[in-house]
Amino acid sequence: MKKILLLAFTASVMLGACKKSDETSKDETCTKVSSYTDLYEDPQNTESVTWNVTYDSQDRISKIAESDGPSTNYTYTATSIKEEYNESGSVDVTTYTINDKNQIVKKVEGTNDDVTYTYDTQGYLTEMNEGVEKTTFKWQNGNMVEKEQFINDVSQRKISYLYFDDVAPQTYLLAGGYTFNNSELYTFFGKPSRNLLKGTTGGGGGYETAFQYTKNDKGRVSQVIKINQGQSTYYSSINYSCD
Repeated sequence: MKKILLLAFTASVMLGACKKSDETSKDETCTKVSSYTDLYEDPQNTESVTWNVTYDSQDRISKIAESDGPSTNYTYTATSIKEEYNESGSVDVTTYTINDKNQIVKKVEGTNDDVTYTYDTQGYLTEMNEGVEKTTFKWQNGNMVEKEQFINDVSQRKISYLYFDDVAPQTYLLAGGYTFNNSELYTFFGKPSRNLLKGTTGGGGGYETAFQYTKNDKGRVSQVIKINQGQSTYYSSINYSCD
């Protein structure tokens, strides 16, 4: 779920300074995750899965595949996105409708209820509806700070989101993956949160989740740790197409 801070220069700026700025901007735009490893760890079990990410000519995710395992393919048109999840030869198809602002406004998955999405005038996702279920999203200072779920207009769960001061790289796994329901298509769910997610509070049973990040020598996030009720999930060995 964006992107480059554009700097304005006066005509008196030296050529050398401009060149340095151009090189910095180019490095900052290199946020395409090429592969990553999921590591699930709890007292009873530890397992890891490595995923490879492929992009099309417009830098949109076209395929995410586990080695010798399931894969998901994405096909884009001007008005829709087709998602095909393939596992052991069985294919599940999900179709998304996008509007003229490149925002997903409808999701159709098999025989399930259609899911619709609403955005505000600033481009932030504010509501998701699926049958009798509704989820609302509240934003503050460029971050999604609250998500509340309703069934037949009765509140079921409210989750608050806290953030670090660090600006989140607008990239797969980091921009929207923890707040929306499809991080692969985060660029089509409106503006993502501005800062790195620190944790969540609220929900049933005092649910709390915390996030920790490790950055490499180029300043890119190379590992994410999600800690939930004593169980950790690691997005480790995050590799980028520019590394």
